Parts: sequence; structure tokens; C-alpha cells
Amino acid sequence: MGLFSKKIKPTCITATHIEQLTDPSKTELDWPVILELCEAIAITELGEKEARKSLQRKMMSQDPRVQILSFQVLEALIQNCPKISQQLKAPSFVSDLKTLFENKSLDAQVRQRLEMFYTVWRRQYDNNPEMLRTIRSHQALAAYDDSVASRQLPHGSSHARIKKHNVHEDIEFAKNSAQLLSQTLSFTDPTKEDIRKNELIQEFHHKCQEAQRLLSAYLETVEDADIISSLINANNEILGSFKSYDEMIEQTSMNEATVNSQTLHHRHSRVNNHHIIN
Repeated sequence: MGLFSKKIKPTCITATHIEQLTDPSKTELDWPVILELCEAIAITELGEKEARKSLQRKMMSQDPRVQILSFQVLEALIQNCPKISQQLKAPSFVSDLKTLFENKSLDAQVRQRLEMFYTVWRRQYDNNPEMLRTIRSHQALAAYDDSVASRQLPHGSSHARIKKHNVHEDIEFAKNSAQLLSQTLSFTDPTKEDIRKNELIQEFHHKCQEAQRLLSAYLETVEDADIISSLINANNEILGSFKSYDEMIEQTSMNEATVNSQTLHHRHSRVNNHHIIN
């Protein structure tokens, strides 16, 4: 069973999860709440629309901290919540991005986070022509997109385009993916659920595999000692989440073997008792 046992009203997502995640007093993303938001969106009919509308209001806030957090949440949803993708084509959403890009007085940190979000958005849908047309539908976005598309990822990467400083973003992506997988596993009881059939866990596991391929590609080319150290640390976090995943798979297999053994023993006992009675 998932984190939620019944349908959740979309307004609950807007009123609780996103409000918590964009609280300006927070210094970093609250990943357990991100997990809850992802699953809430997945199991509600209009959850993705309400989430997008709420985050859209937050990214247009007058508080730079709220704006930055809203883009971080959007990045997390793009990478881990497939249902949100259609909402990012909403005309009002794209129009608001255009407004922010054209705002010359936009806070410098907000602009940096906006550009990071845009890169994640662009890269995530690099093989989706319809989404790319949406992304380039406004001149301000298309101009920035051209600058993004002109830069290449390191040799061996699975993605086609990158911003110049994207190694730091990919390290963060790897660490976030590892945290999401670990957090999801911590909410799951392997004696009651086979994680191999849990779609959310499998999605996060896939993200970790993708992130590990990115890290490996960077390690083949990067020479900066500090970046290499960060890459290794991020890879260790992914390995830790993989270890937890494998341990839960093993525990599930052992539990299945135990249940099968008990079932077989019960059947033999019933057969023997039947023979004795006869």
C-alpha cells in the first residue's frame, strides 16, 4: 500500500504539501513531503493541475526565497512525477516563465534558479518534440534555449545538451535521486509489499541508475579535485540507496520462501491428517 490509503482532494495538495515545501523559513527541500506530494499527484484526478497552479503562484511571489523554493519543487516534480509534464504546457505557465525571463529587475538568485529549472525542464523532455515546441513558443524562452542547446554534455552521457555549469546540477540530481529512493524505501514494509512491483520505487530506482551513469561519464573527463570529490560522494549516496534496495529485495524473497514453505507444510499436514482419519 502507498503512503495514502484513500483518495486525496487536490485542494489538500495545494493547502498542505506545497505550502510546507515553499515555506520561506526552510533552508532546503523537505524530501519526505516531496515524496508525499508525488504520490498524492499520482492518485488524484486533478492533482497535477492544482499542484502546477499553486506552484505557479509561488514562482510569481514577491518573496525571492519562495520563488527559489517553488522552482526547486518544480524540478523535483519534473524528475520524479510524470503526470506533471502535461501541465507544463499550460499557456499561463509558459507565459509566466516568459515574464520572469524578461524581468530585468528579477533577483539574481531567483534568475539563477529559474535558469537551472529551465535547463532541467529542457533536458528532461529533450526527446519530446511537442514539449520542445512549447518551450520555444516564446521568444524570450527560445533565446535562452538556444544558449542551452549550444553546450554539450561530457562524453558518454545519456543526455544530448547541457549548460556550462551543469555538472553541479547533475551532482545535486544524483543526491536528490538517492534521497528519494532511500526515503521511499523507508516507508515500505518488504514483508507486506514487493518493492519490485511498486511503481514509485521503480521510478526512483531508474532515476538513480540514470544519475549513476551521468556521474560515471563526468568521472571520465573531469579533472577538478573538488568536483571529483563531490562526484564520488554523490555516487556513494546512490550506492547506499542501491544497497538498501537490494537488501529489501532479499528480505522479500526470504519472506516469500518462508510463506511458501509454511504453505507446503500446511498442505502436507492436511494430507497426513486426512489419511489418519480414513
